[in-house]
Amino acid sequence: MIRSIIVAALLTLFISTINGQSGSFVSVPVDARSVALGNTYITSSHSNGIYTNMAAYALEDNKLDVGYTYRPWLNDLYDGYSLNSFTAAYSSGFKHYFSVGYKKFTMPSFPVTDANGNIDGEYSPFESSIGIGYAYKINEVTAFSVTLNYLNSDLYESYSVNAYYADLGFKSKYKQLNYGVMIRNIGSKLSFSQGESNLPLTFAAGVGYERNLSENHSLAGQLDAAYLSGNENEKGQTLGLGVEYSFKTLINLRAGYHNSNEDVGLSFYSVGCGARLGGFHLDFAYLLGDNALNNNYCFSISWKM
Repeated sequence: MIRSIIVAALLTLFISTINGQSGSFVSVPVDARSVALGNTYITSSHSNGIYTNMAAYALEDNKLDVGYTYRPWLNDLYDGYSLNSFTAAYSSGFKHYFSVGYKKFTMPSFPVTDANGNIDGEYSPFESSIGIGYAYKINEVTAFSVTLNYLNSDLYESYSVNAYYADLGFKSKYKQLNYGVMIRNIGSKLSFSQGESNLPLTFAAGVGYERNLSENHSLAGQLDAAYLSGNENEKGQTLGLGVEYSFKTLINLRAGYHNSNEDVGLSFYSVGCGARLGGFHLDFAYLLGDNALNNNYCFSISWKM
C-alpha cells in the first residue's frame, strides 16, 4: 500500500512537471542557443541539430561537430531533475550529413517499501532517447532531414515502456531570409499497463532574417510557430521570438520570448550569450518568468571543424 502511494506520488509529480504526459521531455529544447532565442530552432543552426532541425545544420559547412548540453529542469522548485544531451555530427562531402544523439531526463531516486512499510531499497526513474539523423544538402540554400529515435521511459517497474518516433525537417534560403518547416515526434504510443500516452506530435514552421550591420557586426531574428497535439486536452499553440547580435562571430548576445498555450507548456522571457574560441563554442541561456521556469538555465559546449 505504501509502495503504491509512493509510486502514485512520484508519477503525479512527474506528470505535472512534464506538462501532463510521459515522454514529453523529447520536446524540451536542450540547446542553449535555441533556449536563449525563445525556443526557436527551425531556421537556425545548432550543435544539437539532431534535436532541433538537422536541415538547418546541413547548410553550415562543418565537417565535424560534437556537443554536450546540461539543463536542470524546474530547478527553482525541485532538486535532482535535469536534462543532459550528447551529440555528434559528421559531413561526407558537405552534401550528406549524419548525426547521432543521446539525451536523458534524470529524476531523483525515491525509497521503495515492502508490504510492512519497511524501506528495502531505492528506485532511480529516468527517461532517455537515442537517435540517428540524416540530412541532405540539395543545393547551397536548401536541405531536408530525417531523424529516427528510440525512447525508453523507466518510471518504475510496471511503468517502464519503449517507443519509436521520427522527425522530418526542411530549410531553405532566399537572400537574407531563411524559412523552414518540421514535423516532430511522429511515432508509436507509450503503452503502460494503466493506459496509453501519446508523444506530443508537433507541426512547426519558422522564418529568420540576417543582416550585416558592418564588417564586424551583424543582427539576426528568428520567429517560430508550432502546434502540439498530445493526449486529450493537451493541444495548443506555441510562439517563439528571438534576436541575436554577433561581433565577428566571436561573441553573441541573445534575447527571446516564448509564449505557450497553458495546455502544452509555459511562457517565459530569455536572455543568453555565446563565445567562440577557435573551434570551441560556449553558449548559455537564462529564463525569466512568473512560473515554474523562472531562473531556469541551460549550458552548451561544442567543438566544430
